[in-house]
Amino acid sequence: MSVMWGGLEPADTLADGNLAHSKKGPGQLAEKKAAKKEQKYRRVAAEMQAVHLPFAVETMGGLSESALQLLREIHHSASTHCTWRDADAIGAHLLDCVAVAVQRCTGMALRASVEREMVRAVGARAA
Repeated sequence: MSVMWGGLEPADTLADGNLAHSKKGPGQLAEKKAAKKEQKYRRVAAEMQAVHLPFAVETMGGLSESALQLLREIHHSASTHCTWRDADAIGAHLLDCVAVAVQRCTGMALRASVEREMVRAVGARAA
């Protein structure tokens, strides 16, 4: 059986539409997003005879259980099959890559939020 995963799209933990799930605790928003991805790709995974592990992550760092499972699977495969590099080093590098991707997306979300507020402020003064 193959493993299939979706792209990394961090969910904005502080966005108005996400606050209800974010307030439930770390990882709750990521679990909601993972469930949506699971539903979206269920048919494709069945056709490919693959296990789908949605990779959902929050801008504040929470990971869905399926994202953690994928990281564990990669670490296990590295420890079983990789001879050129230590599996723990590979696992640490994976976590570093996820952290950098989340930081980049958080920066973009913050910038978009500030730009929206600036446009609102300018519009309010003009009216």
